[in-house]
Amino acid sequence: MVLTPDALLCTLQRYSLGKNIFVAFSGGCDSHVLLHLCAQIPTVSSSVTAVYIDHGLQECAADWGIHCQQVAEQLGVNFATVSLNLLPPQGESLEAIAREARYQAIARLLGPGDMVLTAHHQEDQYETILLKMFRGAGLLGLSGISEYSALGDGQLIRPLLGVTKQAIEAYAKSNQLNHIQDPSNACIDFDRNYLRQVITPLIKARWPAVDATVSRAGRHCYHGDALISQLVEPLFEQVFCQQEQTLSVASLQALNPLMQPMIIRHWFKWKGLEMPSERVVKLLLTQVLEASTDRYPELMVGDHCVRRFQDQLYLLKVFLPIDSGSEQRWPQGENALMLKDNGVLRRLDQSEPGNEQDYWTQYEVIVRYRQGGEKICLPGRSGTHLVKKLFQEAKVPPWLRSRMPFIYFDGELAAVGGQWVADRFYEMQSGQKLQFEWALARSD
Repeated sequence: MVLTPDALLCTLQRYSLGKNIFVAFSGGCDSHVLLHLCAQIPTVSSSVTAVYIDHGLQECAADWGIHCQQVAEQLGVNFATVSLNLLPPQGESLEAIAREARYQAIARLLGPGDMVLTAHHQEDQYETILLKMFRGAGLLGLSGISEYSALGDGQLIRPLLGVTKQAIEAYAKSNQLNHIQDPSNACIDFDRNYLRQVITPLIKARWPAVDATVSRAGRHCYHGDALISQLVEPLFEQVFCQQEQTLSVASLQALNPLMQPMIIRHWFKWKGLEMPSERVVKLLLTQVLEASTDRYPELMVGDHCVRRFQDQLYLLKVFLPIDSGSEQRWPQGENALMLKDNGVLRRLDQSEPGNEQDYWTQYEVIVRYRQGGEKICLPGRSGTHLVKKLFQEAKVPPWLRSRMPFIYFDGELAAVGGQWVADRFYEMQSGQKLQFEWALARSD
């Protein structure tokens, strides 16, 4: 791509132009050039907003924000500042934490179809691919940065990926763009800066076109990964349960051992999660997949957990533990109750809240959690039943049993989640059947 407004517009028109176009604007050379180009496109300039992200990590960040606002005003585009309060955990990468926080902040600005543009260029692509290679990435990681990706309700576009750093600097010089020099870019404690300041000059002294050739290798990796995904998809569908979003252990074990890691990675990709490392995949295949059937192994992967139960592998988000001694009152007139750290509990019956025949006017309704030894009488079945046995009969996953809400009417167990309703309360005086639904997040 040449650096002209028309060329940029052609790139953007490959995608659906939404109502708003946000430009991630740090005030540096690259983003200043991108914003300058956008401001010269008559058909889109009025919908452009420059977004400055204040990470709160630099003393002069506020001054940079003022500079960015002034530039936006000079170019005649809208401006917005987003402030972050980053407190990275000890041992975590500050670069990674800041990058994730930036994207989360921008995603919250995007409406359906809106677009955010970033100024990543060919040298950024080269650096990303090399850093991924140093960490042992697979084909997907070695594909580098993609020009397009979904972000929140909108889309993230990187239109300058094919442009050299030299071309961007030449454009800035010829248009006399006054941009910010971030002193942290000189700090070689950061991996990318070390690569840029120390390693790349040595490589370019021998191979001056390395930016372009490594970027080309990234495109080859992308095409290879896409081809493998097409080959894996039919096998993935054989072992994948769409309703539960689980993998069949027996079906996975029946596959060629070389294909099993690919299925696992495809599963993570399908769920929109970061690719698991080789070590994690090996642990999953040996400790979880190969575990004996009487065990319920689990493996933590970031903020998710892989669990095995009833010949299925589950990939679930990790939730805060439930206080088994806690309880919540269900107010009269409410059809839904938001549970503390435990999703939502809803009534599904059609009786009017507050009706004189409605249970909510007859009893105090309290939601509690399993203590052990609870019993319930069920409609159509004689005697009382231990909830523990009902869980086993219904094959309720063990990790859900402690989270399942128990609904009490005046201290008597009336229902267990959306699974069972006690015989005495099952049919209301109105003739309606009492029903509940309990839902955590979709990934659970």
